[in-house]
Amino acid sequence: MIDSEARHKAAAVLRMFAAREITNDELERRWPSGKDNALEGIRLAIWYVYDDLSEHRHHSDPEADDLLSRCADFLNTNAEHRWPLPRRWLILASLPLSILTFGLANRLFWRKYDFPAHWPFDTQSAREAARHQPRKVRS
Repeated sequence: MIDSEARHKAAAVLRMFAAREITNDELERRWPSGKDNALEGIRLAIWYVYDDLSEHRHHSDPEADDLLSRCADFLNTNAEHRWPLPRRWLILASLPLSILTFGLANRLFWRKYDFPAHWPFDTQSAREAARHQPRKVRS
């Protein structure tokens, strides 16, 4: 189910975080909830671009900037999110295993979710098309 209103809010929040207008804590507080799989999939993916143990503004990094941009662009579309979502219990179970194996378990677990460079779009051409769409105005 696509929740356009929640997606547009999430896209605006991502762009504000990428532009260093808000902190990671504000990003988490403002992130909308909903039944749209894109919201959860993207929330889980962007969690890796910031430190959730301390409040800070985004540290520019080409890979992280690209991910944030792709996610915001995707959220401004009505495209269905077709990628698998990891189960919460698997995420929680992977944390202690990752610590015990110095990160090996985490790398093996996430290999299943090793998405292509156009993720969360289905194809590179869909990503390119979305990049040229007018952005929604923040409310």
